Amino acid sequence: MPRPAFGHGAETLLTDAAGDRQVHLVGGYHPSRRDMSPRTPPPGMLHDVLHRSTVITGLPLERQPPQAGTPP
Repeated sequence: MPRPAFGHGAETLLTDAAGDRQVHLVGGYHPSRRDMSPRTPPPGMLHDVLHRSTVITGLPLERQPPQAGTPP
């Protein structure tokens, strides 16, 4: 099986070994506490990847207030 290309915002669809389930993978660079070089991606890049992942999963894009009895 070829390895998917990695890049910030790169997307690929993977299938499990049994062929029963597909997973949509969205690549994203993340800041590291140990590597605070100027090459650290700005918050907007992280936001873009998380937004795209939210759209793919069908989750609501707006934050909903917690329901009674659940932690925030």
